[in-house]
Amino acid sequence: MEAIDLNDDGQNDVMDEYIEDHEVIEISEEWNLNSDSSYEEHDLPYKFVEYKGIIMAFTYVNSSIEYWSGNTAASDVLKIYESEKQKLRKILNDFPAKILSFIAFPPPHSGIAIAMKLIELLKEWGLEKKVLCLTVDNASSNDTMQSIMKRLFHKDLVCNEEFFHVRCSAHILNLVVQDGLTVIGGALQKTRESVKFIKASESRETIFQNCVETVGVEDDEGGLVLDVSTRWNSTFLMLSRAIKFKHALGNLADVEVSYVSYPSYSEWRRAEVICKLLKSFAEITNLISVYEAQSTCKKRLTNVRSKIYKLFGAYKKNHRISSAATTSQGEIHDVPAGYGGFYAFFSQKAVGSGKSALDIYLDEPLLDMAAYKKLNVLHYWRDNSARFKELATMAREVLSIPITTVASESSFSIGSRVLNKYMSCLLPTNVQALVCTRNWLKGFPAMG
Repeated sequence: MEAIDLNDDGQNDVMDEYIEDHEVIEISEEWNLNSDSSYEEHDLPYKFVEYKGIIMAFTYVNSSIEYWSGNTAASDVLKIYESEKQKLRKILNDFPAKILSFIAFPPPHSGIAIAMKLIELLKEWGLEKKVLCLTVDNASSNDTMQSIMKRLFHKDLVCNEEFFHVRCSAHILNLVVQDGLTVIGGALQKTRESVKFIKASESRETIFQNCVETVGVEDDEGGLVLDVSTRWNSTFLMLSRAIKFKHALGNLADVEVSYVSYPSYSEWRRAEVICKLLKSFAEITNLISVYEAQSTCKKRLTNVRSKIYKLFGAYKKNHRISSAATTSQGEIHDVPAGYGGFYAFFSQKAVGSGKSALDIYLDEPLLDMAAYKKLNVLHYWRDNSARFKELATMAREVLSIPITTVASESSFSIGSRVLNKYMSCLLPTNVQALVCTRNWLKGFPAMG
């Protein structure tokens, strides 16, 4: 963007450079409360409005603008948060996934403390009787927490809380892979130390780059990367990159006497084998599926089928109760006036066939995957809710269950950008207002 000379002196001063390097914000006399969404959207500190350079820029664009303090900005964001919270409560049943709360949770982080806090938050949103399941990782405190919640919500849970506790698939997969990585502990540690050695100084990176050019390895992926030891996918990335550059690392060991972490031939072989396995796990992470023998699949399919019928029975029972209550009140929703009798007759004929909505659905032919490449499953069940009634309700709710805690954990990444070294003294209420309001207005950030 071309710099603007604020002083009309023909030269770009510091203020000009500030405008050149930042997005120009349109300022007008209609600047109002809604403009405070910029704080959530761009992770701006509340004191942003008090910066001298910003005041100069605002004054240049509109000399009649009225300024406000950081405290006023914080108050306005809280007002937006409360306003959006009330809107969200009214339409929560039809809303996509959202962060409902982001709170400071002091110790102890015991199971009973977590359970009590969750129950408090659910009651705040009026959801204590609308909980279908809870997705958590395998921490012992979470096991205790879900047991307590089962007892407290027993009357309102489907099928006597059988489907309440969902374990995070990504966490289980991570435990499996971490256990397998112990087989190559020596090679893994040497690879990690090799990356640390090279990235410790610019001169070593230069030497390594010369080694890469010497052995003729094409570097089109960004070179070596250091992993996070608790995240197997980052370990897979580190190993795959290191294996690609193993000859360059060997050349480095020849020319740099201080480099002593080069893996042996057998360690490289084990690392290559494990890396191939990790590639498969990486694909499984995306699909959340596992190959099994045919006999095992049949047993699991039979078990899944029985569970589906059991869950459908619970939904069908609840549907009959709600339908009876609606009929006793003389109201049938979504039926044109005067057609209530015809609708009741039609419904009886459908039931008279002896088949449930689940039986009818399972008897239907499979959809052609080639013809429905972009099929949205949730939209399918929404569009066919009149045909399958309680089955459509069950399908939409079950398919909405998160099978991992990745989405909820991503909110902590959002929080780290809000609560950083420049805004480390924010009140918990202000942090919650920023994180939740941003999520409600803009949704979750794109992953990757």
